[in-house]
Parts: sequence; C-alpha cells; structure tokens
Amino acid sequence: MAHFGISIDASGLNDRLREVVDRKLPYAQRAALNDLATEVRGELVRKMREVFDRPTPYTLNALYLRRATTQQLTAEVGIKDEAYKGTPAAKYLAPQIEGGRRNTKGVENALARRSARAGELLARLGLSGQFVPAAAASLDAYGNVQRGQYSKLLSQLSAQGDAYTNETPISRGRREGKAGAKGRRKRAGPRFFIAGLYRARHLAPGIWVRYPFAHGWAIRPVLLAARSTPQYVQRFPFYETADEVVDTFGDELLRQAIEREFGS
Repeated sequence: MAHFGISIDASGLNDRLREVVDRKLPYAQRAALNDLATEVRGELVRKMREVFDRPTPYTLNALYLRRATTQQLTAEVGIKDEAYKGTPAAKYLAPQIEGGRRNTKGVENALARRSARAGELLARLGLSGQFVPAAAASLDAYGNVQRGQYSKLLSQLSAQGDAYTNETPISRGRREGKAGAKGRRKRAGPRFFIAGLYRARHLAPGIWVRYPFAHGWAIRPVLLAARSTPQYVQRFPFYETADEVVDTFGDELLRQAIEREFGS
C-alpha cells in the first residue's frame, strides 16, 4: 500500500517561541507583582482603619511600596523606618504587629535624659520611664497628646533637645508681663512640674500642671508615670493580611498580566 509521510522540523519554531516567552514573560511578571503589591498595600491600610481607633494620616501613609522591575522581579511593601520629625512609624507599629512592650517615645526619652528632676523621679521610684496621658492632657482628634502641649512642658522642664528653646527666668518673666502703671502684672499662665518628689511627693508620680485662677491655683495631672512597661497584644495582623491577599489574588493577577502581555 502506498503511503505518504509528512514531518516538520519545529526546532526553529521552538526557538522562536522560547525567545518570545523569554522576552515578554518578565514584563508580565513585573506587572503582576506590582498589581499584587498595590492590592497588599491597600488592604493593609484598610486593616489599619479597622483595628486602630482613629489612626492618623501619618500612620495611614506609613506603608511604602517598592515596585518591581524587569531586572529585579521583587515588589516590596513595608513600613517606613525614618521620619523627618517625630517617631518613625516602624518603631511604634512594631509592638502592634508583633505584640510585646511599647517602645519609649521621644518625649519620654527627653524627660528621662534632659530633665534632672524627671530623671531623679524615675531612678528613685524605679519607674519604667514611660508615661500615660492623664486628665489634663490636651488630646488631638486622634487621641494623641498635642505637640504644642509636649513642647510647652519640655520647655518649662528644660528638657528640649535645643537648649535655646528651653524656658529661662527672663523668658518666663517676659511671658508673664511686666508691672503696669498701677503696679499690676499679668497673671502667670499654666506651669508644668514634676510630682512624686519633695514637696509634691504626695501626688502621683508624673507631670502635673498648675492653673491660676482668681484666688489661687488648681492642679491636675498631665502625664502619669507608668509603674511597669505597657504591654501590647497583637492588633495589626500585617503578615497575615499580606499572605491572605497574595493567596487570594496572586494567581489571577499573574494570569491577567500574561494575557495582556502575550495578547499584544
């Protein structure tokens, strides 16, 4: 019986296909990684709004996204560990992610290191060096002590990092005003002081404030010294949230990226 056989040498075609895949696949992978990283970041921000009480814009913007390139096929989502002013987000969010002790704040370090009276209080009573807001603390819309109040108390307690911003007897007198024509002086403003030592040892240890009124003074606590280091339980499931997004969207985003790249 007669027969006719046909064969095709596909070696050239296979080489061409491999060339196309090698050229286009990194672009699809890059797109999928960046889309996935964007999803992860968005879900982490949503989770912060869910687990934290009124998170500040600074906290919500603390997540950075480092995009993948065709040369470096890795996208990264993390928490910023640098800050021009204030505490880096990575420092104060770490206990919320891992659990454990709260890190000391900048104002707490300043009080312990630069205010002789505060340092003596902490050393004598064996306190942790950390403080919690009390009745006279001025809180902002997010529940944090206002920077202005921190600045005033650090200045009056000679605990500012810049010595020129600390209050002096001259600057205090200038603020309270000079005697007028009838010998009257402007009444002094609120005064911050360290309680728990000497004449104020009967008060709870911490930072208190005296308010002047018509016939004397009233005192209230601003920051009370913590007897032990505040401990946090995990509140922000950073890694768990990221893993869930990758598991849910990873394969689909890669499929879409490949279709876009190889369909063009």
